[in-house]
Amino acid sequence: MLRLLVRAGDQGLSVGEIKDRSGLPASTLAHHLGFLTAGGLVEQERRGRTVISRAAYPRLEALAVFLLEECCADARPSSRARAARAALEDPTP
Repeated sequence: MLRLLVRAGDQGLSVGEIKDRSGLPASTLAHHLGFLTAGGLVEQERRGRTVISRAAYPRLEALAVFLLEECCADARPSSRARAARAALEDPTP
């Protein structure tokens, strides 16, 4: 679900669009959206009777940076972890 919202960009998706694209039952969808919204990873906006959900990009970026900085800090990092840390230190594409 989060991947769908990230891919949708700033315009986000309605709950109906998320349901159609994910194939999740409405109750499961509401459950997951509730947790993602409560955790600050998804923002929701009401437009009339429609609820638009979108990824909270600044929060997701902060989470990704934290995870990459902490990745394997207490263990010998894998080549994938070393590459992730290197990308964090040198953000040029």
